[in-house]
Amino acid sequence: MTVTLSRTASAALAELCAGLRWDALPEDARERTKELVLDHLGVAVRGSRAASSVAVHEFVRGMGAGAATVLGGGMTSAAPWAALANGASAHAPEMDDVTTESSLHPGVAVIPAALGLAEEGGAAGSAFLEAVVGGYEVTMRVGNALDPASSYERGFHPTGVAGVFGAAVAAGRLLGLDQGALVRAIGIAGTMASGSM
Repeated sequence: MTVTLSRTASAALAELCAGLRWDALPEDARERTKELVLDHLGVAVRGSRAASSVAVHEFVRGMGAGAATVLGGGMTSAAPWAALANGASAHAPEMDDVTTESSLHPGVAVIPAALGLAEEGGAAGSAFLEAVVGGYEVTMRVGNALDPASSYERGFHPTGVAGVFGAAVAAGRLLGLDQGALVRAIGIAGTMASGSM
């Protein structure tokens, strides 16, 4: 099946993200991405001790073991459940990364989704990092377009609204989606965006 893409915002984001190559990124972007991942891992391990994280871990434990690590949980699970637990843990201590322009936390949505799928699929480190870069790019662009003040006034946190788009793109990269499939993933993510305050 051939898909003809119109030049929508989704198509432009999908084209950008489908074409990302780790070695082609500027050195400062590669270094910053590695810092963000390491920071996320540390914050998630610390946050795994929070009462809210322990409750999520108990739920995830009941979902069974898998190939993805639940950080600080002493267990593994399927990628979606590990991503849920790791995102909750990373956000619990309120020490996760933040962008001031879009007033959101891209790492808690993007990195857990990418990490779980990378582990589950045995992805190369560069593929994981490309997925993270694509996910951040999309999350922050959508977040910037939201106008955070307006989003808060309407009762929505930008992380929940924009983060789903970045998580979808990061996951799509690791699943090998082409540009057309990434456009569809972005569309599906739009139907699932939430973030009620």
